[in-house]
Amino acid sequence: MNTLPPATLDAFRDHGPAGAREPHRERRRREEVVRTLIAEGISLHEITDRLLADGVRLFAEAYDKLLAAIAARIPAP
Repeated sequence: MNTLPPATLDAFRDHGPAGAREPHRERRRREEVVRTLIAEGISLHEITDRLLADGVRLFAEAYDKLLAAIAARIPAP
């Protein structure tokens, strides 16, 4: 079963390959981005908490739909 939402896969495809080609430069760039977010008052903890909650909710909704589709195909006794 694939639980990766199609929109997430499309977004990944749009943003290029995974992995850093130059790990040290990429690390410095990530650290700079994090410092900028902190300076702007953006909480990574709040963002990750929200993403986790949204992800769990979306997974549960998709799973419930799957179970409902399976139940609809089971003949009544």
